[in-house]
Amino acid sequence: MNHIKHDWNITFNLPEFTHCLDFETLKEFSLISKFTRNKSNPLLFESLLLSGFKFKDYFNFNNLDNNQTRLISDYAEYLENHWEAFENEDKCSKISSNNSELDILTRELSNTISKISKFSSSMRIFSFSHTFYALYPFIYNLSNLIHLQIASCTVPLVAILNIGKHFKNLKSLKLGHVDIIQLTKQEINISSIDLPDNLEELELIKCSVQLWNSRPKISKLIRTLTSTESSSPSNLLAFKFKNLKKLNLREINDSYIERMLALNPNVEDLTIDEESARQEDFQKISTMEWLTKLTLLNVESNDLIIKSFESDIEIPKFNFITILKLEFIHYINFDLNEYHNILVYFPNLSELCLDLTYFDFSQSNINLLLSTNLLSCNTLDILALCSDERDNDGDEDYWGDYEYNFDWSVFTNVKCLYLELKSLKVEDIDFNALPPSLKEIRFKCSDIEGELKWIGENIGNLFIGVLVLVVMLFVLQNKPNLLI
Repeated sequence: MNHIKHDWNITFNLPEFTHCLDFETLKEFSLISKFTRNKSNPLLFESLLLSGFKFKDYFNFNNLDNNQTRLISDYAEYLENHWEAFENEDKCSKISSNNSELDILTRELSNTISKISKFSSSMRIFSFSHTFYALYPFIYNLSNLIHLQIASCTVPLVAILNIGKHFKNLKSLKLGHVDIIQLTKQEINISSIDLPDNLEELELIKCSVQLWNSRPKISKLIRTLTSTESSSPSNLLAFKFKNLKKLNLREINDSYIERMLALNPNVEDLTIDEESARQEDFQKISTMEWLTKLTLLNVESNDLIIKSFESDIEIPKFNFITILKLEFIHYINFDLNEYHNILVYFPNLSELCLDLTYFDFSQSNINLLLSTNLLSCNTLDILALCSDERDNDGDEDYWGDYEYNFDWSVFTNVKCLYLELKSLKVEDIDFNALPPSLKEIRFKCSDIEGELKWIGENIGNLFIGVLVLVVMLFVLQNKPNLLI
């Protein structure tokens, strides 16, 4: 049998085979032949990731002269430290008023991207900082994009206003920590705005508009923090999208949430930073018939969850919300009490998800929170409790281990309990204390073999009433689509 030569071209043509390969292995198999290369290109280049930290890797230096090579090196050095003002006047400063020296770099990037553009439907660009203000046209070669994410970059306002002109099929647009440059004499004509008709998802996180009298040089943008000619802030424009269904707004300017919802009444899924929302925003949310899923981030105060309302203002009922997710954030003065009743304002809720990653169990009583709210609501189809790795930011000693200390009897008025909690094991669940109304537990774990072993050894010690729960623990391990 050793003399038989295997035809990898035939094997590689099988979808069952290619779907089992990780990305690195896929790259190796693509080198077997021209046939496998052509077959693998759609998989290799379906999703693109461009990082400012790898700026030099995107250029063919054989096509550039010494000055252009030095320009790339200077900006690569800047992008490695772009969160600091670039102080070396010998670098990034000899740029013309129209940034024309960067045109060759834009063309080089465009040539590189154009070779793979027909395979790409998703692109993420991050940490290009102010250089992206001059280089951004290269992304227009990716006309087939469905998903586009731009983070930690600077873009001209005109690029946002005309994004539909270049990406007709775009369904998802995410902008995070993006500085948008608007010229003071720039007239915005609504009839000239070209937004993608197919856009279904929009995410804006900490995006700001800066007004400039004239098109700024890249070198001046770099030194905005220390320059005597500083830019002025402006309000972010609210846009209407024909088919927008999912909206994520965080760290955004005042009134923007309300303005966007007013223009897009068909939004079904909304995520907002709860600590920056206003009472007008929640009033608007309560009236939107199509909005059924709400996610509130950075829930942290001891006041009511909808804490932007004054004590003498009646909090509205969110009758149309059926799915609610709360992400807690820890502060030293965080202290839940019996008045922290959330679900009373959501009378038609069917699914609730609590992200407990930064919930401080040593300072706050999770069982009091659960019992108070579950007793005040109708029966939930799903209650999901989840947690992830913490970004401690130097507070490792404070957090320590995950200690949940659940009173397992509090899960009343719940049909299905979904658990995806860091460090929680099956043996930590007191099955005998679970209320009889609970019909199902979905448990996600990393050690299936060990958890199954524990169940096999301890199943006889559990009440027969929870036998169905134990059997179903690992049958339904995938996340509920609507919750997580």
